[in-house]
This record gives sequence, structure tokens and C-alpha cells, in this order.
Amino acid sequence: MAEDGTLKKRWFPVPAEHAVLKMDGLLENIGPKHPVWSKRVKAEILNIESYRKFIRKQGGIPWFHLVPSKKKAYNFLLWEGYLRVVSRPEIRFDFIILLPATYPTNCPRALIDEVVLKKYKCSKIYANNTYVDKDTKKTYVMICHDHLKEVGEVWTPSLTIAHFLIREVHTWWTAQQNLVLTTYDELTGKKE
Repeated sequence: MAEDGTLKKRWFPVPAEHAVLKMDGLLENIGPKHPVWSKRVKAEILNIESYRKFIRKQGGIPWFHLVPSKKKAYNFLLWEGYLRVVSRPEIRFDFIILLPATYPTNCPRALIDEVVLKKYKCSKIYANNTYVDKDTKKTYVMICHDHLKEVGEVWTPSLTIAHFLIREVHTWWTAQQNLVLTTYDELTGKKE
């Protein structure tokens, strides 16, 4: 219990987290400005693939795709991909992860195609926090990550993008599924 009498919130790992590694030791505090940043990036990619393998091993289909941008200027701070509704593969939205210059001390930021806010009216989105892709001119809006600040140990420098996908993005995306499915069917005239 905290000094003010409230219960201290604490993160309890879910099974998917056992499939991905923490960056304890040498890579734990390696960020974008460090000379061996590329080693951390390789470990991040392997962790994301381990999470996707875990999903398949459980009989599922990965609900996301994510890779670092190939543009050297981004220094692996921009990761690109999509989120999809597994039961309806035709429903998917472009998605990016932006790593702050202070990563891994500070957690990543997840942004999704603004159509999710404008047409689908999804919630828990920071509409004023946007990113515009310089090449495609597509606008992305940031999804909520409030609970990362409210729960002890939910983000530490030893965690990775895969942990962020598990702890934040999956939680948010799962909460949006019913609305996305209903709205998609209304917009396309499709009835299940």
C-alpha cells in the first residue's frame, strides 16, 4: 500500500511475455545515441519475431506486422507496419512506432492511421499528437498509453518494443475490435 493509503498498482506479466527477452545487462541502457545501438535494434527485431512465433504456436495469427524503417536518416527510430483484425484479414490499418531519443528510458509511442479516429471513432486516442509521413503524407494519431505511467514496473529500460506491443498496443487494439468490425460492416454494407 502506498503512503497515501491507496493500493500500489503493479504489472503482472502475461504468458506472451515469457516468449520475449528482456534487455538485462549490456543492452539494457543502449539507446539511439549509443555506438552499439544497431545491436539493440537486432535484438528488438528478434524479440518481435519471437512474439509473432509465440502467437502462431498458440494457434493464432499475428495481429500486427512491424519492421524498422529502411531509411537510414531515421536511425531505427521509426518502425512501420500494420494492425489487423485477425478474423477479418481485409480489415487492417497502417501503424507506426516512434521511439523517443530517450529510448529505452522512455517508452515507445504507437500511432495509427487517422482513419481509425475519423471514420471508426475509436477511443483512447490522442488526436492532437500526430505524425505525418513525409513521403505518403498520411497522418497518424497516437494511441493512449496512460497506464504505462500509472502502473509500477510496466515500463523499464530492460523492456523492448515487443513488450510494448504486448502491454500497450494489444490491450488498446483488442478494446477497439467490436467498434472497428461494426463500423467496417456499416461502411462497406457488409453483414455478417
